[in-house]
Amino acid sequence: MRTATMVAVAGLVLWSAFSRAEEAPVSPFGRRTRERADAVEGTLSTSDGKTYEGKLYLTRDKKLEVFDLDRKKWYKLKLKEIASLRFEIESEIEEKEWRWKEGGSDVKVYTGRSYFDRKYIVNVKLSSGESLRGHVRGAPIYVKGEGGKAVRFMLRKDQRGEWGQKPDQIVYVKEIVFGPGERKEEAVERAR
Repeated sequence: MRTATMVAVAGLVLWSAFSRAEEAPVSPFGRRTRERADAVEGTLSTSDGKTYEGKLYLTRDKKLEVFDLDRKKWYKLKLKEIASLRFEIESEIEEKEWRWKEGGSDVKVYTGRSYFDRKYIVNVKLSSGESLRGHVRGAPIYVKGEGGKAVRFMLRKDQRGEWGQKPDQIVYVKEIVFGPGERKEEAVERAR
């Protein structure tokens, strides 16, 4: 009797597993849709003169965090609350690579390699007309154009260039203008 019950339970478990295998698995991240509700129309311009137009969005359920230097306060902003972001170089330092001349030696020698370390400051214009000036906490922003593929950019406070890279070769997000219409066309013209 006990063996028959165990065989019946095992049969139910196997049948249950096979019948569920044909169903689509449930996503733990919620229902996936083609259009993001938090996406905002806009234009992103980089320091090398390229512009990207389309829907802009952050990581799901995240807000852009900006530290206002004048008010000494952190702000968490939705993209819908922002009219524009403009990044400018706050400081730029060339860091040189040094190494010990020999193991156990007190003498350092320059290897000939260097990189540039930059710090950025962001000017935020809110949809309400208010302005903030400060540092942004590092966050990815995505631009999904007409082709349907999203391009990822990093909004950051500081950036380290590659070894041997010149300052004008370091590409960063220069400006983002949110919303359709004339503001978008102005951003494209400024980027040229």
